Amino acid sequence: MHFTGKLLATLLGLSIIYSETTLACTPPARPDVNALNNAPAKMILSGNGKYLLKLIPGKWALEKGRIVKKREAYGLAFELLKNGQLKQIWSYKNWDAHINQLFRYHSTELYLDNDGKKLTEINREVSSASDKTAAVIYYMGRKGARYAPKDFGVTSVRVTTCGTGPWTVTNQTYSNLPEGAIPLQTIAGKTWFIDPRSNRPVPVK
Repeated sequence: MHFTGKLLATLLGLSIIYSETTLACTPPARPDVNALNNAPAKMILSGNGKYLLKLIPGKWALEKGRIVKKREAYGLAFELLKNGQLKQIWSYKNWDAHINQLFRYHSTELYLDNDGKKLTEINREVSSASDKTAAVIYYMGRKGARYAPKDFGVTSVRVTTCGTGPWTVTNQTYSNLPEGAIPLQTIAGKTWFIDPRSNRPVPVK
């Protein structure tokens, strides 16, 4: 279950190596403090429906014409008990720390593992092929492995003047992957997945 929509591309099935060419970009409108503070919490459900992650946005204020963060965003993970109650199992802060709120928020996806302990963050837009926020893995709220597009065989990313660009295209469905694997089809025309056991990128053969 994703907390944002997927970034779509029209290059499915093409094997294209992008250069670091800069493309034009139209920045979104300046964020409004009231809109930021009224943003609802987001819910991420594990695939088996037994665990839930609640993401609470930060709080903001307008001070001297500048938007200032007054409280960090945080997340709470729960086990859904049979009696309908929630049991908190872990938490973490600053879930949006390296998600650029202007340009990357809508290309970020979160996946909660079926044991409720592991969270995988996929940022489908990055600043370069060496940007290690492309895939970030958390265990019980603590940041662990981080991967860049080059770890998935992508040698370069075409970025816009907004500073980011996509390194994946629309995923295909694969039935022969390990349970909990996250498939990622790259702009280089190859599909990889993050192995749920080793937490490492593995190419689909």
